[in-house]
Amino acid sequence: MGDIKVIQIRPPPGLKKEITAIINEFANKYKVYRDVNNKNPHITLLDLSYTHYACDYLLHKIGRMAGDFRPFKVRIDGIASFDSLDKEAGAIGKRHNYVIYLRVIDDGSILSLRKKLITGFGEGKLHYRKFVPHITISHKDLDKRGFERALREYKSFTFRHSFTVKGLYLHTYSGSSKPYVRYIKFGRCKSSKCRR
Repeated sequence: MGDIKVIQIRPPPGLKKEITAIINEFANKYKVYRDVNNKNPHITLLDLSYTHYACDYLLHKIGRMAGDFRPFKVRIDGIASFDSLDKEAGAIGKRHNYVIYLRVIDDGSILSLRKKLITGFGEGKLHYRKFVPHITISHKDLDKRGFERALREYKSFTFRHSFTVKGLYLHTYSGSSKPYVRYIKFGRCKSSKCRR
């Protein structure tokens, strides 16, 4: 597997702590631990892992684009899910990817931001992929029975919060070292000024 290179939105520290507690509680209840070690809940905007872009280039490019972005509000409202067929499993395997997530209510700002990033990186084919902004609680770890049970039990789960997005995070990971994260603030941000 190649390097991981993902552009993300992350909630502020207080909210991050609350979401991490939900992920931990869910993992303990359903004995699923794929996402429990993820201490940084996030909304994935663009996954560039399949590209050959170097980290410095990504920081420079995102930093230049960030000047055009303005802060906006994001709302989280409850739990939702999707079930997609894993095409790599083949026709016989028919393995399903059951995902449970915190629903992110988008007024169009996230989709607009993602579209600008896609255009800026020349990845136009990504426009046609379905995009659902979300914060993952459980990713592909449940079987059908566990997935249906979790949805029943979390049907009335209430979690409503909002936060202001003031910048983006570039998360990279090569597999042999610690993940490398850079924050790129909206407005006039040069890559040399972006904080670790």
